[in-house]
Amino acid sequence: MTNNNKVVTIDLRLIVKRIIKEKLLFLITIPLVMLLSILYIWNEPRYYTTDTKLAPEINNSGNSGTIGSLASSLGLDMSQLKSSDAITPMLYPDLMEDNKFVVELFNIPITTSNGNQYTYFDYLANHQKISWVSGLLSKKQKNITLDTVSPYHLTKEQADVAETIRKDISLKVDTKDGVITITTTSQDPLISKTIADSLRTKLKEFITAYRTDKARKDVAYYKKLTQEALSSYEDARKRYAEFSDANQDVILQSIQSKTEDLENDMQLKYNTYSAAKNQYDAAKAKLQETIPVFTIIKGAQVPIKPAGPKRMIFVIVVFIITNMILVLISLRKDTMVCLGTHTVGTKPLPTSKARAVATALEARLKLNPESTYYGTSVARGIILLGSGELSVEETGNVYPLTYDLMVKTARFAGAGNGKWKREYLFDHGENAVIRTMKNIVPEFIPTTIRPVLWNANVIYPQRYDRENYFFPALQTVFANDTSVLNNYFTILALCDVTKVGFDVWKNFTGVISLTESEFKAEVENYATQLLAGKYARIINVTPECRITEADKARGYSYQLIFKLYANNMKTVCIYTTEVYRAGEESK
Repeated sequence: MTNNNKVVTIDLRLIVKRIIKEKLLFLITIPLVMLLSILYIWNEPRYYTTDTKLAPEINNSGNSGTIGSLASSLGLDMSQLKSSDAITPMLYPDLMEDNKFVVELFNIPITTSNGNQYTYFDYLANHQKISWVSGLLSKKQKNITLDTVSPYHLTKEQADVAETIRKDISLKVDTKDGVITITTTSQDPLISKTIADSLRTKLKEFITAYRTDKARKDVAYYKKLTQEALSSYEDARKRYAEFSDANQDVILQSIQSKTEDLENDMQLKYNTYSAAKNQYDAAKAKLQETIPVFTIIKGAQVPIKPAGPKRMIFVIVVFIITNMILVLISLRKDTMVCLGTHTVGTKPLPTSKARAVATALEARLKLNPESTYYGTSVARGIILLGSGELSVEETGNVYPLTYDLMVKTARFAGAGNGKWKREYLFDHGENAVIRTMKNIVPEFIPTTIRPVLWNANVIYPQRYDRENYFFPALQTVFANDTSVLNNYFTILALCDVTKVGFDVWKNFTGVISLTESEFKAEVENYATQLLAGKYARIINVTPECRITEADKARGYSYQLIFKLYANNMKTVCIYTTEVYRAGEESK
């Protein structure tokens, strides 16, 4: 019985030899990086996190029957789909994007654990701790006061505080049971609880105000009608009484007719008032019925232990990443470096900080050009911005988005025979969607930021649909996006071709039995066999063996040139709509 399974091995001896050879690089870089990482993380302020959960009253009257059950099994809430509300619970998290909603949090009174009292704005603007690194990079500011606030015309200081609030507050709604989870973060544990409670109250007030808006307008409208009808009735009754008192002994027919007219008018006014009063009472009852009821499932508590930063984990991760990068730099050029902006064990970074990390990573990669001989800049590296949780986990652990890319790459190009599987190609469409991860951060990147990230050679997650994300294009850090070296798949093939070249050398080194023409033919034939069907018809590689005059003079060398042909990525769509008169389709 034969075993045809191929075993992939890693020659640790080779790695150790390369490390020893580059020991000076390791001895200088690792201690320096570790010292800087310790200085950085130990001066990063601790932060505390708490959460509170509440469930709004849900009307399930429209969610019964087979269709409702089927929708529920698919994670759909038919009550929300059928609702006439413009703002469904699924949109509550988007309230944090509205400046007016955030600005209303500025004046929340808070008390620190030390007993100091501030407004939320004052605390965030003037009393938060900052690391020494941030202190060095930021300009010293005087004490910031909150004057007049225009929600949609904020000053720079006000906008910075608003952005901090958005970063420190999270609103999530469970699509199945409608439970609203409010999570808050602060450097002070008591403030974290205070803001969670305050936001819960404010959210309830907002939802109540929105849900009862029409009912309250109806109450006000019918109240006005009732008051007007009552006033009109009282005037009619007064006129009737005065006329009757003045003419009670008069028996003239004209006088009696006038009395009847006044009496009829009074009765008509009374009927109108009575009808308006009934509508007013009904409106008040409808208002009371419309007021939503909330159940607090979990109250916010003052956190005891800080949620982060995880200092030891940070230092360990930095140490591991540094070693990985140094080892990859030390090894031969058949490797590709995939870097993420998120460090495992730390809190997800906002887009601005993630951009700064990506810039630093890009600068580090550019220290290692693709070819010093040809003057080609680095291409064997990509940088992914963002983080998320694993879809199969419920632990809340956050990982860099490189995880999803590596899963896709392994499925596509990780076959034991070395051949790419075209059915798993993830350059576009459904295969490009991030399936292995959830709760992606950042959730949204503004259109003004996207070209900045792209021009910085950073790959960022983008909305594919309401629930899913994808990478718009997988570019390398190669600066020229008109080159095929800017394509992740091209570089994968390039790395693999390097290993094919090594296999050719391994097979033909030491050969003396072939003539020059035989040698060239067999080398090309062997390389062609190794490359046959390897790259799923998206990359074409043609080997060519040459023996130059310099090779003939040396007698022991030859040239093996791999001509690699690949397509450019299509990243720009210029779309135009042309409008014609009906009936002119044939013109």
